[in-house]
Amino acid sequence: MLKKRTSPTASKESNSTETAVDVGVLKRSLGFSLRRAQLSAYKDYGRFMEALNVRPAQFAVLVLVRENPGLTQSAISLKLGIQRANFVSLLDELEKRRWVERRSSQKDRRSFALHLTKLGDALLKQAIATHSELETDMAQRLGKEDTKLLVRLLNKFADAAQNGI
Repeated sequence: MLKKRTSPTASKESNSTETAVDVGVLKRSLGFSLRRAQLSAYKDYGRFMEALNVRPAQFAVLVLVRENPGLTQSAISLKLGIQRANFVSLLDELEKRRWVERRSSQKDRRSFALHLTKLGDALLKQAIATHSELETDMAQRLGKEDTKLLVRLLNKFADAAQNGI
């Protein structure tokens, strides 16, 4: 059972006594704005996913493994932009929790193919449902149309960087 979440408005009262800070040119900075939005989204993610104890990178890996059973760990780490050394420790944790298993790849015996376990699949179903609630909660800040636009623009921005444009 999930824990009751605190309202985002509850923290506004404690912030009202803080001194206003002029951020100058940072207000128009794409990087600064992206970072502030990321921090806000991660805070919300933690609030929603706390009961499941699934970090954002773990959730992303579980989704990719479910959608692409048998994909190699190299392909998944590349898609998510996670360095190989960091990805190995992330996978070790997912295996330890019995959510993912590595199997020798049929295509390349030097590689490992990743598969969800039954426990991992059950956990992921809960996590996806909770993640859907999180997305709905965050989207309320902008409204439906602006949320769609923001997601489209963020994907365009990330794809352009990934494609070297």
